[in-house]
Amino acid sequence: MPADAVPVDAMQVDAGPADPISVLSAERIAVRVAALDSAGALPLTEHVELYQRLHGELQSALAEIDNP
Repeated sequence: MPADAVPVDAMQVDAGPADPISVLSAERIAVRVAALDSAGALPLTEHVELYQRLHGELQSALAEIDNP
């Protein structure tokens, strides 16, 4: 992690009242982002799958925001 990076769990965002869908999305994304910390220990061939899963979670979260 870069020296100036802020851990996901330390970020504070004032987005108003949380709805259950956005909370679940945020939790799923936080889990996927945390998994990136272990990417260095994985074989390079597994990096693509790891990033694709994160990308999929991000796409799903954005779709939920756009279509509540």
